[in-house]
Amino acid sequence: MEPAIVKAVEVGMHMVPVAFDSPLCPIFWGCQLAGVIIQLVLLKKGKRRGRRWAFTAVLLIGLLACEIACQVITGWDLILPLVLYFCLLTMLVGAGLCTLVFYLRKGKAGSAKR
Repeated sequence: MEPAIVKAVEVGMHMVPVAFDSPLCPIFWGCQLAGVIIQLVLLKKGKRRGRRWAFTAVLLIGLLACEIACQVITGWDLILPLVLYFCLLTMLVGAGLCTLVFYLRKGKAGSAKR
């Protein structure tokens, strides 16, 4: 039993961001942009720490569910969990990059005020 990320690489999902003729390429960049926008809104509007990290927790739970589905499902039925895994992973990367940039900018703004 191999992890879902290995199965995704075997079917060529790692080439999607740079394969501009693929129909999955705009889906990849759209998912990443959606992850950035949702996380940015939660970071700016969320008052409590739990609300700021709720989106990331939902994405991680979704990745775990897709991982379990990829272990159980075989054949052509496996394509749906793999594509969903791919979309959730790209949203998580977008949310992580947004969080990193948000806190780096917040730290630089805080040090400039001193």
